[in-house]
Amino acid sequence: GANVTLNVAATGSPLYYQWLKNGAGISGATQATFAFNSVALSNAGNYSVVVSNTAGSATSSNAVLAVRPPGAPTAAMMSRGASNSPLCRPR
Repeated sequence: GANVTLNVAATGSPLYYQWLKNGAGISGATQATFAFNSVALSNAGNYSVVVSNTAGSATSSNAVLAVRPPGAPTAAMMSRGASNSPLCRPR
């Protein structure tokens, strides 16, 4: 699989980081950057990070990591110009 890196930018000092997958803490993921080497299907999910210091904490919005199996088809909707024309036709 491909390599993926998630980054967070935060202000304050000192800062502490805890990355989450689907709301659960990821062991050892305590830096501003969280990297995946060779992403697998099991890595798919919603990732966020809690940044904290002595003044409090803030949680990022989710980054969604979607992973397709090798060879999986992809599809995209395409407009044909007329608002009432079908985008897909039965065969």
